[in-house]
Amino acid sequence: CIVWPWYRRFYCKTMNNVGGATASYRRPSPMWHGTPVYASLPPEIMAISSRSSYVVPRKEILIPLINFILREQDKYEHYISRGLSWPLNSVLTIRGMAGIGKTTLAATITDTMEIRQVYDRICFINLGDHLIAKGGVNNITYSMYIACMRELCHQIGVPADSFHEEIAFLPHDNILTRSTKVIQAIEMMKERMKLIMDGLRVFLILDDVWCHEDVELFNFGEGMKSSFTLFITTRTLDMFPSTGACWIDIPLLSPPDAVSFFFLESGRGDKVPTDEEFLVTKQIVEKCGYLPLAIRIAAKVAQAYPRFMYSENGLEEIPRIVATNKIDCICDSSPNSQTVTNLLNRSFSYITDADVSHALKICFGAMAVVFHKDDNLRPWVSQKFVEKLWSELLTECDELREYKPKLKKYRISTISSITNLLNIMGLIDKRKKKEEKNLADGFQIQIHHDLLFEYGKMVAIKFQKDREDIKKSSDKYTLLGNHFSGGNERHFQNILIGWNNLMVNCCQDSFKLSKSELDVSYDEHRVYWLPHHMIKARKLSAVIDLLSKKKFLRERIAYFGFLEGTKLYISDIRELQNIEGKFTKWTNQSNLQENGVSKAKLRTIMFMIGDFLSDFDCSKLTQKSKTENGNALVLLGVTEQAFALWHESLQCYNKALQVFQSAGLDENHPYTISTMKHIDVYAVLPMVSNLCLFMPSLYFQKYSVIFHLILFLLFPVAGTRNLPKFC
Repeated sequence: CIVWPWYRRFYCKTMNNVGGATASYRRPSPMWHGTPVYASLPPEIMAISSRSSYVVPRKEILIPLINFILREQDKYEHYISRGLSWPLNSVLTIRGMAGIGKTTLAATITDTMEIRQVYDRICFINLGDHLIAKGGVNNITYSMYIACMRELCHQIGVPADSFHEEIAFLPHDNILTRSTKVIQAIEMMKERMKLIMDGLRVFLILDDVWCHEDVELFNFGEGMKSSFTLFITTRTLDMFPSTGACWIDIPLLSPPDAVSFFFLESGRGDKVPTDEEFLVTKQIVEKCGYLPLAIRIAAKVAQAYPRFMYSENGLEEIPRIVATNKIDCICDSSPNSQTVTNLLNRSFSYITDADVSHALKICFGAMAVVFHKDDNLRPWVSQKFVEKLWSELLTECDELREYKPKLKKYRISTISSITNLLNIMGLIDKRKKKEEKNLADGFQIQIHHDLLFEYGKMVAIKFQKDREDIKKSSDKYTLLGNHFSGGNERHFQNILIGWNNLMVNCCQDSFKLSKSELDVSYDEHRVYWLPHHMIKARKLSAVIDLLSKKKFLRERIAYFGFLEGTKLYISDIRELQNIEGKFTKWTNQSNLQENGVSKAKLRTIMFMIGDFLSDFDCSKLTQKSKTENGNALVLLGVTEQAFALWHESLQCYNKALQVFQSAGLDENHPYTISTMKHIDVYAVLPMVSNLCLFMPSLYFQKYSVIFHLILFLLFPVAGTRNLPKFC
């Protein structure tokens, strides 16, 4: 499948370095006389191999897995010839989110000649399909186990007559007695399958496992003398707790792999990509989050509509496009023909109660909507405050209040149980805060992937549509999708305002008891998130008042340091600066004027930050703090330039130079050089001073663009590098 010269440059060396263990990523060549006999593949694996024209050579995963499976195979005959059991029967688990390629990886491993030469039988059972077909369960049942055993018999090549319904329940049997009989029957079938497999080398793929309890039912290697490998794929954290078991979290594609995968899946033929195409494709795969299924769908969209990549909003629309579109050229029910949204919906099938599953989707959507920023879709957030949002939703929202008793009935007795479930299902990640002594407040959570954020956003929009009793739109989308139309944007803004209002109220509850500003206590979450919640809730006057408080500025700097604290302030200022133009079409204009943000108020906040940073006694600061203080002043100066505050901006740069000098940084240090480049813009300092002193500020603002042009004509290099974006 490696045909293109440009592709050979990138991957021929990679394929050679992988070695014999992964030398063949497609089906092995037909057998000829004298070659070893290869185990046949079940139809399910052959179908997986045929779905894609190319399989990414992920040697960093394949080599360790295959080496683990084939370890010490040269000693196998020694054990068997002496009637000893093979001691290296393996249980391997690979975990990853939907669409990351777990099943494809498993099929690729069994498709290699080395594996097919070592094993006599290769079998495949998709537990997820059985659970979905049954519905209402997330553990395997007796009838499902029988179906799986008969399927294994068919793949091994033996009659399945011995696996059938054989439990005799008596009328007076209670639940405990019936359960005992079922367990005994399952154990008997398991022992029967061991006898069938014993003497054969068997490689069993158990695909889409939901609960680790089910794995033990298929671990036939215990008690077998011959070789047995159980290969598990799962999207949950519920790992198989077996001694000696091996598991791997499957990573996303690397950028080079993702780019090449996109070109190959888009069916480009022998045409060599241009530099521009490489650049655009790199941006596309980044927007897809390096998720194989998302990249494949984007590639097929690009194949059908080549111009969409170069449209003005094409790149921004990619996450939404790949979330709802499917590959039309595949007509089966395989994952490739499903949308990413459908695959993510399947993640919630782990919850067997439909109402509880729906409630968890809303909670997940609320986290995605409320706790994201334009420059960071998946920030780490305090678990305590996410759960506080969920608690408020289930208490205050009329549409969700009815789900609270249903959650308790499903044994979700606490809000933290929702966090644990979403973590087990692979939808969110969880970590311990650094240097946090209080265990109750010491955890942070994060949405696992960018497309999961997009999924949560769609769930929230649908919830808002249902709330407003709007007729469900038609499902007849074009390939590019029109699901995020103006109406959907309006629904999103409404839910954004409502849910952020909830968080503002939560954060401000503790403030109401304070009699003065000095009594107000800001924790880390409020210091970071409260202004953002206020802006999204359109409480513009309130956020201006909050940002204007010196105590709030001191708390931010104390929590996050000079540089990060200043970055947060600048981020809020820029968001406030852009909010009027961004939301005019969705918000009543009179409300914007009433609660609007004047540039004068934003300038006042920047002056306060500048005074705060400049007033620190550098002799009392550590080396690291001095460097942070200087960089914070430079950042503030750049922002003030965007507001045409030239005199104040120059003061920030000069003060930053003094701070860097006090920190012992010489003129060749990168920080000093960067600051001097900013000051180069002010080489016409007398003109700047005269304009600031003699021209009224109103005229200076009015003719600031002309002033920019003067700078550009006199100092084109420095001016071009440092002019604000709006010029």
